[in-house]
Amino acid sequence: MSAAIIAAADSTAVAAAVSSPRVPSGAAPYATYDGAYGGLWIRGSAWLCDTIIFVPLVLAALAFPLAWLVVIPVVWLYHPVMESSRWQATLGKRLCGLAVVSTGGRRISFVRALVRHFAKYLSGALFGIGFLMIALTREKRGLHDMIAGTLVIWR
Repeated sequence: MSAAIIAAADSTAVAAAVSSPRVPSGAAPYATYDGAYGGLWIRGSAWLCDTIIFVPLVLAALAFPLAWLVVIPVVWLYHPVMESSRWQATLGKRLCGLAVVSTGGRRISFVRALVRHFAKYLSGALFGIGFLMIALTREKRGLHDMIAGTLVIWR
């Protein structure tokens, strides 16, 4: 009978440990941001604004082949630099009132923004399903947001 009491006490301790995970001091739990998230259509509008901004640059590169030496780095670094900056958004996102933050609601680092940018290629390579996920998830996160641990929120 005492073995049954010990087993019951052990199972209670295990259940308590499983039901209340410990978060180390100073570490933020997942998704502490509780504001409004930017959905598929507004993010698509921000993308369109950014695309319109880059059209003259790309047209110039078509006219002058050596211009690609400037255009490619600018295109690859535009999103990471802008999203990790004080603005936390590209020009298109800023015009649409959006910002990119970590899941804790803080500004993201350049490295995280770079991971997010290149993960967008994966989102597109999967027949756009990575982008479609924005419309299907509660937090409006695409595959690239999940990989980088980011959220797009309304300012």
